[in-house]
Amino acid sequence: MSYWQPKHEQHDYVGCGVIIPQGQTRFSQKQGHVMLSVNPEMNRYVYYAGAGWSKSPDFQTRTDWDHYLKTFSMRLSYPLELTIE
Repeated sequence: MSYWQPKHEQHDYVGCGVIIPQGQTRFSQKQGHVMLSVNPEMNRYVYYAGAGWSKSPDFQTRTDWDHYLKTFSMRLSYPLELTIE
């Protein structure tokens, strides 16, 4: 889930995001709000949340922010595995 805030005068833009591994939650939308539902019987719940600012060198545009979130999510789905023999 990603949000890129409208420009705020001299402070520019802020992006917020939440990444939840597959199978842990359900998303729904109601009256312009996004709801996350989880199974209350889960013993452990994992999520990743963060923000970026357009005045930083990392996320100057919404495209930069969305690309970062997609890349981060892909890395979670396909972790690096090493075998040392």
